[in-house]
Amino acid sequence: MLNEKNLNLTAQWAKPFADMFQGLIFINQEINQDRIVTQELNDCLLSEEEILRGKDYWATRNDPFPTWEKNV
Repeated sequence: MLNEKNLNLTAQWAKPFADMFQGLIFINQEINQDRIVTQELNDCLLSEEEILRGKDYWATRNDPFPTWEKNV
């Protein structure tokens, strides 16, 4: 049976990645949505071609974050 939740997931379904997606929520009274949310965040996304190239290609990309160390 289709309900509102299922319809929402169906609308986001895209091959070949099914329902994989990410979302961010920004709460701020003076946020510049066009610059910060739209332009700068979209510039961080991989293109569809880059996604399809897979993990070996992704490993060649510059990672601006420091290496994570586990505290065991």
